[in-house]
Amino acid sequence: MKKIIAIILAGTLAASLCGCFPLNLFNKVKEAESNIESKIESEIGSRIESEASAIEGLYDSSDDSSDSSDSGSSSSVDIDFYSSDLQTIGNDDVGYLRIPKDFIKFKDIAGGDDLQYCDRTTTTIFTLNKIDKSVSVTDAIENIKDKVESEGAINATIDENASLAGFSGSMLKCYYPSDGKHLEVYIFPFPEKNYYIAFEYLTPNEKYRDYLKSWGTSNYYD
Repeated sequence: MKKIIAIILAGTLAASLCGCFPLNLFNKVKEAESNIESKIESEIGSRIESEASAIEGLYDSSDDSSDSSDSGSSSSVDIDFYSSDLQTIGNDDVGYLRIPKDFIKFKDIAGGDDLQYCDRTTTTIFTLNKIDKSVSVTDAIENIKDKVESEGAINATIDENASLAGFSGSMLKCYYPSDGKHLEVYIFPFPEKNYYIAFEYLTPNEKYRDYLKSWGTSNYYD
């Protein structure tokens, strides 16, 4: 573009010097060249800024997705597990968990020896237990899948490479359409036993899943 304008200007200048081209027209061409250059520079600058913003957005999205490393997590919230607003539930037999202080002890009719706590609405429930080593993790999670499906649960899926709070094991997820509840069950193998952790919730209370990240075999927070 600049080369073409330069040729035009050269020809115009030569013509003006020969007295056959008006000088005021030469000046207009010169002014047009300046306007075109300014416009090109402005458009290039805008495109560079737009593409830089898009690239930055891609990096931001990547960082956000890497924060949710635990299986089943759709979002992540920073929780101070040492906060006085939390309580520790559990024991050496079933492991320990930090949950909100306003959760209360709960006993499901079919809960057996489960250790359970729920919110005031009884729609968000944490359950801790153990499974004897005579039953493998694979068989245990398959048995749970059969059980929940017999109770009317749908979309029951198993992840044999699940992780939670730094522990690896198997996880089952399912949904009960009859009451709108979701259920997640984790089983982690240890030399002496298999630990069982369950989280039952309605969709608006999915945020409580992040408290599962405090689970451990010892009481780390009190």
